[in-house]
Amino acid sequence: MGKVDVVTKEYMQNNTVFADACNYFIYGGQQVIQPEKLHEMDPEEILSLFDQENQKAVEKARDLLKMTTMMSDDKAAYLILGIENESKIRYAEPVKNGLYDFLRYAAQVRQTEKRHRNEKDWKGHNSGEFLSGFYKEDKLIPVITLVILYGSEKWDGPRTLQEMMTIQDPAIQKYVADYQINLIEPAAMDEEDLAKFQSDLGSVLGFIKYSKDEEALNNFLSNDPSLKRLDREAAQVIRVCTNTKIEIVCK
Repeated sequence: MGKVDVVTKEYMQNNTVFADACNYFIYGGQQVIQPEKLHEMDPEEILSLFDQENQKAVEKARDLLKMTTMMSDDKAAYLILGIENESKIRYAEPVKNGLYDFLRYAAQVRQTEKRHRNEKDWKGHNSGEFLSGFYKEDKLIPVITLVILYGSEKWDGPRTLQEMMTIQDPAIQKYVADYQINLIEPAAMDEEDLAKFQSDLGSVLGFIKYSKDEEALNNFLSNDPSLKRLDREAAQVIRVCTNTKIEIVCK
């Protein structure tokens, strides 16, 4: 694991910053997801693949994965949130994140099957439900993965699975399952976007955005007083991701 990977993961592990990123992207900055209601999950995704003679396991490790509870239709509901920190543009990101999400859904199906076997509650269910182990009334917990780019360049890679396909014929595409990445990209953010963050993540992303433009960076520094004192983890992200020589006084 490289230095950028280490410092960005350490920074985003903070529930306040993690919730801030999710609230920015999902709710436009409204404080819906509460930091104190975020709980760490094992980021390793595992799927066992069977054939007649062998059992093979696919293992993939996300950067961060947390679960939260929130209100939906006046009822408590669960939501699984993942974050992938990228220092460079990954041109296969839709496949990478799609695999993570569907491995997590597959794990939920396996857990449901196991619960039904243990409880032996198949009475009253049809043969299709019995064979699949997943009943008609069973539901999956939604999984949302955010990609945060810690670079000042514009994302010029595909944002959907269909963009990666050799055939762009609409008649074919409508039958090809798609997957869209959820991207937080500093280069595409304006001052209004940066102001929606409640933590110092907005300052970090703003610094990265302007890091290649000295005049714009100086203007940003003079207009963002929070940059004068940052948490150590936030300052480390700025130093490592922008290779800056600017001295930052940490809180």
